[in-house]
Amino acid sequence: MTADIAAIESETVEILQRLIRFKSVNPPGDELPVAQYIDDLFKSEGIESRILIPSDNRGIVIARIRGDASARPIMLLAHTDVVSVEADKWSCDPFEGVIREGYVYGRGAIDDKGMLAANIMTMLLLRREAVATGQTLSRDVVFLATADEEAGGAAGMKWLTENHRDLLDVEFAINEGGRTRIIEGGKRYLAIQTAEKISHIVTLTARGPAGHAAIPQETNAIFRLGRAL
Repeated sequence: MTADIAAIESETVEILQRLIRFKSVNPPGDELPVAQYIDDLFKSEGIESRILIPSDNRGIVIARIRGDASARPIMLLAHTDVVSVEADKWSCDPFEGVIREGYVYGRGAIDDKGMLAANIMTMLLLRREAVATGQTLSRDVVFLATADEEAGGAAGMKWLTENHRDLLDVEFAINEGGRTRIIEGGKRYLAIQTAEKISHIVTLTARGPAGHAAIPQETNAIFRLGRAL
């Protein structure tokens, strides 16, 4: 594949700007218009795509470029909703996708419409290359754009796992986490995250003889608990 990097960058930026202009603030989400834009874009290029609707005006896009199944599928995963915004504290319209000094400004430009745009562009490039060369991938590439990531996932990933778990049957997924930073002087810092933090609740019970704090005993429960911690 001979890539025109400048053209790819320009198209990706344009897609990102379009995504930012959808006010998919969660709550309430209203991600369905974003989903319809992505679905229409994929179908216009011959990519298999569909929209799942977990609730009113909320949409999830699932798309697939099929391979020869010699390897298990992989997934490109991102979400379409964004957190709320205090527009008066912005120097530009947070839903316009303004370009200033080489940067795109807008709510969701990093979390997570930047990754969403990159995933969309990856699917387009894979499809165009397959059409141009007649080649087939060794595995399916599954694209998933979920709703409701920012407010619990009841109308997003939780709904998917409860109603369409089969669509999530992939070897691994590439999702948000880590970051690419462009540092002064043209250097780049690439951070990779391989796991997500979760809560882990532990109950510890210590036993020992009773007593008074003025005369602490070595076998007192508090001492034992302190050593264990």
